[in-house]
Amino acid sequence: MKITCGLTCLKKPSLLEVDCEILEVGPLWMVCSPALGDGDKLLTLVFEKRGLHNFRFTVLGSKLSLVAGDADQKIFQALWAEFLVSLFEGPTVKDLIKEGFNVRGIKHAISISHVKTDAEYQEILKLRYYVNKVVENLPLPAESPEQFADNFDTHSTIIMAKIGGRLVGTNRITFIKGDLSKSEYAPLGMVSEAHQKKGFVESTKMVTLPEYRGSDVFIRLLNESGRVVLESGEKYVLGDTWKHLLPVYAKLGYESTGVKNPEDDGWQVVVDMDRVVNIKSIGLFTWYACYGELIAELYAKGSVKVDFRTKLALKLRPLVEGRLELLFYKNQERKRRAKKAQGP
Repeated sequence: MKITCGLTCLKKPSLLEVDCEILEVGPLWMVCSPALGDGDKLLTLVFEKRGLHNFRFTVLGSKLSLVAGDADQKIFQALWAEFLVSLFEGPTVKDLIKEGFNVRGIKHAISISHVKTDAEYQEILKLRYYVNKVVENLPLPAESPEQFADNFDTHSTIIMAKIGGRLVGTNRITFIKGDLSKSEYAPLGMVSEAHQKKGFVESTKMVTLPEYRGSDVFIRLLNESGRVVLESGEKYVLGDTWKHLLPVYAKLGYESTGVKNPEDDGWQVVVDMDRVVNIKSIGLFTWYACYGELIAELYAKGSVKVDFRTKLALKLRPLVEGRLELLFYKNQERKRRAKKAQGP
């Protein structure tokens, strides 16, 4: 049985070829039934892994249409985007945005891991080179992927984000352990005496492929960075970012130190992870959306200490997060329509 989809963003016209069997694709279960007649097929996506209701689709020639669904249309759209982007050689986030999809709900399609082999490290170097030199065209002395390696990588945890098997983003957490010779920022005069006394780690070398920007890749990288920091017992994280991204980092609990990186014109930010954990430097909505699942997991393992308010937020999380997800999609749709109404 051949199931086709009329979305122009698919790199191949054939979405899947199956013979009435159950497949597991990324975060979804997919069931394909026999033909309905005259070549029409019934495709059922079963979101058992997400605890949501089933959706049924008919495939008429090359056009896909929704037959029935028990969940809100915004959630359906996000889950369908999550499914499509999970496919090997499937559409990119940029492709889906052109098709009108809301792509801020594909976090379950993103696979997170840490570099463990030389082959994975070489992938990271190629991504750093491509984004910094080819895409951004930054005036850096490095002229090859190999030149994007440095000594700080040797005492760092390097995080990889993949979608459909493709490396789409990375970040690095560097452990200083009181030895400023291990710090990338110290020689640049970007480490205050206060942070030298308190201890800190550094978050650097974050890059994402442009085709996947505007999605959950950035949030998942920050989320995993938070996991690495909290599980290591560290508290303060120093990083730097472009000026236009400072408001984004502020919403995620980071504060600007007012210090500028002399090498790349980035602005330094710092975050106290204890304050993030206990919802003191971050809004409750953002905490649920970006950190709730992580904090619940770490608290269950005894890796973090939480106050009474956070314990209450964790207890309410199963009830609240589903409603917040729906509110989030509706808010994103409202913003999209308002922007479209304003025109270019």
